[in-house]
Amino acid sequence: MTTYKLFLLRDGSPARQVERECADDLDALEAARDLSGEHAVEVWQGERLVARVNHQNAPLNVLDAH
Repeated sequence: MTTYKLFLLRDGSPARQVERECADDLDALEAARDLSGEHAVEVWQGERLVARVNHQNAPLNVLDAH
């Protein structure tokens, strides 16, 4: 298991951080999807950005890129 940090975003800025122990990136993405009902969520493993899940798991678009 690996520790992932899930940052719940409000207006593009971190509003809250949740740490989760996950088996792999896909497990962490599922945890982020579960939290995306209220906020967009960024998934980090250490210094590596794994993914971003939009609010209510909405599809990403080109404007979502950093």
